[in-house]
Amino acid sequence: MIGNRTVRVLAIPFLVGAVASILLPRATGFAANYAVVNAPVLSVTAPFEGSIQQASGALASPVVPGDVLLDLRATRASEAEIARLEARKQTLTAQLAAIDAEILRASLLEAELVERLKVEKRHALDRIRARISVLSADRDAAATRVEHLQRQLERAEFLSKQRALPEAQLEKLRYELQEAYHHQARAAAMLAAENVALGIVNAANALDASDLASYTRQRLDELAIKHSDLKTRRAFNAADLAAVTPLLQATKDEHRRFQNFRPIAPASGVVWKASRSARTAVSVGQEIMQVLDCSRRYIEVSVNERFFDRIANGSVATVRLRGSSETFSASVVSLRGSAVRVAEAELPAISRSEVLSEFTLYIDIDAADPSDPGMATAFCDVGRSAEVWFKRPTGVALDQFVGRVHSWINDSLGLATTADFQPDSKSP
Repeated sequence: MIGNRTVRVLAIPFLVGAVASILLPRATGFAANYAVVNAPVLSVTAPFEGSIQQASGALASPVVPGDVLLDLRATRASEAEIARLEARKQTLTAQLAAIDAEILRASLLEAELVERLKVEKRHALDRIRARISVLSADRDAAATRVEHLQRQLERAEFLSKQRALPEAQLEKLRYELQEAYHHQARAAAMLAAENVALGIVNAANALDASDLASYTRQRLDELAIKHSDLKTRRAFNAADLAAVTPLLQATKDEHRRFQNFRPIAPASGVVWKASRSARTAVSVGQEIMQVLDCSRRYIEVSVNERFFDRIANGSVATVRLRGSSETFSASVVSLRGSAVRVAEAELPAISRSEVLSEFTLYIDIDAADPSDPGMATAFCDVGRSAEVWFKRPTGVALDQFVGRVHSWINDSLGLATTADFQPDSKSP
C-alpha cells in the first residue's frame, strides 16, 4: 500500500514535467501543420525534329551555369524542305527564262512582220501612184480629145449649114464628142478614187486587200494574243518566285540556326529527369530533360488559418528539416489564403492537399550547392518535410522565463524533444 503511494507521488513530477515540456513551447509560439522543401523545375523541349547526339548527365548529376546540358541535331526533314524549295526555285527560274525567250522570239517575229507591212505599204503606195499617173494621163488625153472633137463639130456644123457636109457625118461627130465627155469624166473619177486611196494608206497605215497583207495582219493579231498570254504566265511565275525566294532563305537560316541545339544551364541545379540515350529521335515540342533549380529553393508551409493575421511578409520562422538536428532561420516571402485557386504548376515536391482550415505561405531559403555530392544525390533536399516554428509576439521577460523553466524541466527529466527546436530570446 505504501509502495504504491510512493510510486504515485514520484510519478507526479514526471507527468507535470512532460505536460509542461509540451505546453510551455506553445505559450511562446505555434508550429506549422505541414512543410516541404520545393524548387522550380526547368524543362528542356526540342525546338525541332532531330536526334540526340550527346545525352544529358545522369539522374542527380550536378550542373552549373554555363554547362551544356545536351546536344541535339536536326534530322533531314529540314534539309528535304530546303531541297524541295530549291528545286521549286530552279523550276520557276527556268520557266521564266523559257517564257522570256519565247517573248523575245515573238517580239522578233512581230518586228519582222511589221517591217514586212511597211514594205508592203511602200509597194501599195507605189502601185497607187503609178495608177494615178496613168489615170492623170488618161484624163489629159480625154480632155484633149474633147477639145479636138469640139472644134471639128463646130466646123462640121458650119459646113452642114452650107450644105457642104452630109448630115450623117455631123451626127457621127456629135456621138464621138459625147463619148469623149464620158471618157473624160470616167478618167477624172478614177483619178479621184486613187487619190482618196493614197490618202487613206498614208494616214491610217492601211494596206490594199492583197493576200500577203491579210496574212501578215492575221499573224500580227495572233502574236498579240500570244504576247498577252506569255505576259500573264510570266507574271504568275514571277510572283511564285518572289514568294519562294524569301521562304527558301528563311528555311536556310532556320536550318543553320537550329541545325544543332545545345541548351545552356541558366542556374545551378541537378538533373531531375535525364534525357534518353544518344541517337534517340525526338519530335518538335517533346520534353527532353528536366533540371531542378537549386538556386531558388523555398519551403511551402501549411498553417492553421487562425494564425493568418500573426504572419506577414518578412516574418521570421525557425526551420528544421526532419532527420536533421540543425535549425536555421528563414523569412516568409508570400502568403495565400485557403480558398485561393491557382493554376497547377509542375513541382518536384507534392504540396499538401487543399484544406479549407489552412492557409499556405512560402519561406525563402538559401540556395543549395549541387557540387556537394551529398546535396546533389539528395536533390538539394527538395521533397524533404520540415518542422517550422513561428514565435508569438510575447515579451522578452516572458520568453526568458519560459525558456529557463523549459530548460530546467528538460534537464530534470532528461528530455530533448522540442527544447532544441524552440528558439531562444536571441532568435531574430
